[in-house]
Amino acid sequence: MQTLLEQHDINSEELEILLDARDEGKVDFLLVDVREEMEYNMGHIKGVDMLKPTSAFQEWAHDLLTGTKDKKVILTCRTILYLHGFGSCGEGNKSKALKSYFGEENVLSPDLPYAPLDAIAYIDSLIKQENIDTLIGSSLGGFYATYFAEKYAMKAILLNPSTQPWHTLSAYVGWQKRFCDEEVFEFKSSYIAQLETLEREIKHGTYLVLLQSEDEVLDYTKAQSLYNTHKVIVEYGGNHRFENIDEYMSMIEKFRK
Repeated sequence: MQTLLEQHDINSEELEILLDARDEGKVDFLLVDVREEMEYNMGHIKGVDMLKPTSAFQEWAHDLLTGTKDKKVILTCRTILYLHGFGSCGEGNKSKALKSYFGEENVLSPDLPYAPLDAIAYIDSLIKQENIDTLIGSSLGGFYATYFAEKYAMKAILLNPSTQPWHTLSAYVGWQKRFCDEEVFEFKSSYIAQLETLEREIKHGTYLVLLQSEDEVLDYTKAQSLYNTHKVIVEYGGNHRFENIDEYMSMIEKFRK
């Protein structure tokens, strides 16, 4: 248990173990939430000892850390999970822009498995292991983000999302190259059936949907209709890659709060 407490980074499951151990008197530490007060009031981890917003870091960091030399201090915050589209990679222009704005340590952008059910299992494990509060999905990643926003009643920001990928990706069955690095992969016919099983009714998630009318891959009106009870922004022009995401960062930040 002490070894776990000494780790530089711990995930949400490990933190839960430590909190249980603290309740039993086996370990001792201070759990500090470093989000802003508004975010904290919207919900926080049971067991948090105090709120110390990052915006006032210089005001409290020295006193807190020097005043608790004999006690381990654990800082908890929230993380964005970015889900890329078909044939793309976790590290791309959109994920780099998100990391630049929100901080690299606050954005996860993994490469997703090609098989849809494998991707779902992987994303699910990340949500359980990390303190994910917001999903951001592009194209096929938007479809996956919707699946989890509905499953866990989460917030999701969707960028030109695919709404019926079992139709739009059927022409891509066979050998393909990733756009980011030309790595060759096989998109199997069985993946089409897997995608269809992942369709979910829009009921429990909270969405910000960003669309561009000149999307050359997907018909933006499909997403506009599907998410019509949520905040949907249509920018006239643009393309499927949504290359100007940096112009929407303040909107994304406000939506997360």
